[in-house]
Amino acid sequence: DAHSDVATVANMMETSVMAAHDAIVGNAKRERHLAGMGTTVTAVALINAFWILSHIGDSRAYLLRDGKLCQMTADHSYVQHLIDTGRITPAEARNHPQRNVVMRVLCDFDIDPHPDIAMCHAHPGDRWLLCSDGLCGVLEDSTIEETLVSVSDQAAVPYTHIRAHETVL
Repeated sequence: DAHSDVATVANMMETSVMAAHDAIVGNAKRERHLAGMGTTVTAVALINAFWILSHIGDSRAYLLRDGKLCQMTADHSYVQHLIDTGRITPAEARNHPQRNVVMRVLCDFDIDPHPDIAMCHAHPGDRWLLCSDGLCGVLEDSTIEETLVSVSDQAAVPYTHIRAHETVL
């Protein structure tokens, strides 16, 4: 059954993220110099005409559908919390001094390591962009959209690697 296959893969994606969390915690306990390490996860799978998205942290998944870009993940960050609670605007968040503070990641701190899992119907021509804040923290969504729309060959999309410094809250 197609729906049970989708549910099985969604469960596997969540289980895999939890296993990665356990490995990080185990390594940090065995090797003290690794204490405090952490990572974000953003993954997409296509199963039986459904996209399954697994996400934790502030890396992002964008879906380009019918020429329109949609951010499919919500940042697990302090500034996103400030936006959600109406304390700052998205424009203010771009330059906020704590914009790299992440509230949920895979790490050896006492943080909920369960990823967000989402599913949506796949459409012909869908294009995904999975990126760290080294890209989405520097470029406006309109620039990302324009680039994805204008470049038909995904191998030709320009990419500049910018290392981001993250702090876990």
